[in-house]
Amino acid sequence: MIVMLSTSAAGILPKQGEIGLPCDQLLTPATGNALAPDGMFAVDNSCFTEFDRPAFERLLINKVRPNRSRCRWVSSPDIVGNARRTLELFHYWHPRIARYGVPVALVLQNGIENCDIPWRLVGALFIGGDDNFKGSRAVLDAIKCGRMMRSDLWVHMGRVNQPERRDMAESMGCDSLDGTSLVIFPDKRKRFNNDPNGMFGDEANPIEAPDNRPVPVAVGGRGVEIDEGSANAGESGKEHAAIVVVVGAGAGNDAGT
Repeated sequence: MIVMLSTSAAGILPKQGEIGLPCDQLLTPATGNALAPDGMFAVDNSCFTEFDRPAFERLLINKVRPNRSRCRWVSSPDIVGNARRTLELFHYWHPRIARYGVPVALVLQNGIENCDIPWRLVGALFIGGDDNFKGSRAVLDAIKCGRMMRSDLWVHMGRVNQPERRDMAESMGCDSLDGTSLVIFPDKRKRFNNDPNGMFGDEANPIEAPDNRPVPVAVGGRGVEIDEGSANAGESGKEHAAIVVVVGAGAGNDAGT
């Protein structure tokens, strides 16, 4: 697995040692970190906090354009919880990002099941939306549809800050995920790859499901039930850093990477 951290170039190796997995870098206009001199990277748009168009465009020109061969994908700007408005933005931004020779990621948002996805333009899928949407049938169907047309389509899940969601992303076949916890908290990094109770659990205080039943054990950690529906928009909390963990195999640069 590859872990991509929203941190400085100097911070990658120390965190890699704690996580115990290879690490690359994630760039965002909000953090403004300098690009590492080597290794792969991807770009998130920071729309979950606040989109800064001048900063995003500077990032594309100054960091992505001269290093396009190392860029896995760039996420097109999106509107949290609104698939239709996000698709309008995707059509606007796709040519403005793709001209730099990099894959453009479409951010899936609530309501995507009622929209036509322009698959010929999609270089990767980024699972956004509210908490319930991330594991919904709408997302599963979008992934299934995309991979029936292109088996190596890259799929990324955003805001994976709970161990159950980490397992959900893996069970859905995501190639990567992001969340602040592994960037900010050393103890979470150390537990991520080795602790059977997950990033936030321990033997004395096992993680429990929402209804207070013990979370069932599944391959790779906790079992996760997939929500068959999608809820209304609205996410809680804000992120200023991110992590990407590649859990899939065989996805190459010509597959939206």
